[in-house]
Amino acid sequence: MRAGISYLGVLKQIDGLDEAAEAAFEAVIATYPPRTKTALHRLLELPEVLSLLTENIRLTILAGDLYRKDPAWIRHQVDSLNLVVARRNAQELEAWKQSLEDNPKVKAELMEAARTYADENGYQDNLYDDDLYDGDIYYEGQPERPVPIVERHYHHYPYWFGYPYWYDYPRWRPYPWWWEWGFYYPDRPYTIIVIGLPSYHFTHWYFYHPWHHNRWCHLSDHFVRHHNRHHDSGGSITAGVTVWQKQHRALISEAWLKDDGRRVERFREFGKFEAERDKYNRSNPDKTLNERDYLDRNANRYPELSKVKPLRPAFAPPATRPEGPVQEPRDKASNVPEKMPERDRVKIPAPEVKPKPDTRPKTKPETPPNRIPRTTIPEVDKGREHHEATLEKQKSKESAAPRQAPAPKMAPPVKTREMKEPVKREKSDGR
Repeated sequence: MRAGISYLGVLKQIDGLDEAAEAAFEAVIATYPPRTKTALHRLLELPEVLSLLTENIRLTILAGDLYRKDPAWIRHQVDSLNLVVARRNAQELEAWKQSLEDNPKVKAELMEAARTYADENGYQDNLYDDDLYDGDIYYEGQPERPVPIVERHYHHYPYWFGYPYWYDYPRWRPYPWWWEWGFYYPDRPYTIIVIGLPSYHFTHWYFYHPWHHNRWCHLSDHFVRHHNRHHDSGGSITAGVTVWQKQHRALISEAWLKDDGRRVERFREFGKFEAERDKYNRSNPDKTLNERDYLDRNANRYPELSKVKPLRPAFAPPATRPEGPVQEPRDKASNVPEKMPERDRVKIPAPEVKPKPDTRPKTKPETPPNRIPRTTIPEVDKGREHHEATLEKQKSKESAAPRQAPAPKMAPPVKTREMKEPVKREKSDGR
């Protein structure tokens, strides 16, 4: 209501742009068959899928060509893959729920991190109050009342204009704040209901601020433990830990992340290290240090991080020899020339080499019959047929042609004095 009163003109412009985009899209697909129109309209309701198809256009073309040839096989493959992914995601979610129940300290740190996340992202209202989960209906002695059923529809942002640019990753639907945590809780604290894994936005926010590891070191350790057990899942926690490790690969190695009983202490030390390095760089803006340089200067203060060996560059530059006095060769009578510094060397021009006479025929040989010059690039779905047809033509022509004996080898011509200079021929009228 406040937005409608304060920004009514802006909302009208947004609605006009939306209608203009829809009208332009309808004009483009006006000549398409009804089945194609229906499929395109369904895709517009799934901007996540449509963006993947457009970003991988070659794969989309190949998949469409295979579907045109054998739709049943494609449906079977997609359904099988969907079943495997759904089963794997369900197992991962069940393991995440059980791990929170078995670790009360981790669950408490997760709830505290969730409240901090809500405060930093503009959700300063009462976190225990939500109209979807308003009140606890399981109080003892409370009279039974009908369970309220609230149906909500989260409409996606228009595909033609994209999701808001300030999001860290593609977020096409504005879900509620508790969806980012992966759980919600009613009026009573420390009682959570897990609905999914924490979103990638939440895990990215958590790992992006290194001082979180000093504050909630047990939760950081729990995230890494889940990542190691489900490293092939591709879930939000696995992706968040992987991206964080790559950003700090100078310090965070595979050995550093192993569970040897001291990983919690290492996380606490890493959070302290990053906080102090950030403080130093703010105080010395002209002399900022990266992670490795700051660690080398303060190795005694961070014993766990100092155990990590520095990374070697992918391509080490060749070692250069220092310039110094040039030693004379032992045997001066030998034919080995003396070495001179690069600055004292005189570049001797190379001797002129007379070009050899061109003995090749002046006319370009004709294209062999078995090689057909390609003028156009075949389509993706006709590539295999094109190559098979070309090979069949070559085999048929080779089998039909008579076999010829190899040409006898000619003896090399004997050079004479008269042949050293090219013979000048007079031009005739017939040439």
